[in-house]
Amino acid sequence: MTNITGVIFTSLGGFMKLVKLNLLFIVAVIAGLGVFSFFPALVAMTAVTKSWARGEDVPIFRKFMEVFRSRYKRAQLFGVMTTVVAVILIVDIVALRTVQTAWSDALIVALFGITFLSIAFSVFTIQLLVDVPFKQAMKRAFFTMMACLHWCVVLILGLTAIAATVLFYPVSLLFLPCACMALWSTCITQIAFMSVEKRAERFNQETVSS
Repeated sequence: MTNITGVIFTSLGGFMKLVKLNLLFIVAVIAGLGVFSFFPALVAMTAVTKSWARGEDVPIFRKFMEVFRSRYKRAQLFGVMTTVVAVILIVDIVALRTVQTAWSDALIVALFGITFLSIAFSVFTIQLLVDVPFKQAMKRAFFTMMACLHWCVVLILGLTAIAATVLFYPVSLLFLPCACMALWSTCITQIAFMSVEKRAERFNQETVSS
């Protein structure tokens, strides 16, 4: 009975942490009118989920605000560059398509949204794991996902499932999806990144020994 109670309280504690982080992200974005705070808030939220993924129990508000302030300019720069890359990709897709229907437009928008979030979360997570310039972070994010395509698929499927939940239950936007997307993406990206790092380390060891 005690074990069951402990599991319930632990689960509720984790749920409330996600809710708190989600609300904090939404408030920060609204306070900055979106344009001035979305990417810094996204980086701050990702920093919190990165700590959770490493098993660290950090104070959510303090950690969020600390990263938000210290990485504001860098996050805005990364955000603008990521948006430019995403817009170029979607323009190319639209220009190359031959069929134009309401369903194809909706599919393109959905794929754009999921792809954009995948790129943004991956780039920001890797930039937090390894403090490198945007170009290097983008390269690492791309090669990490290409080297671990199965994890890339898992990442996109997870984000799609969370987005579908919001579509069918819009009220859930206030409580969970943003934090859940950040936590899911952070965990998957970190697993893929560490996998690639281990492969590179083994390759270097084999090269030196040979």
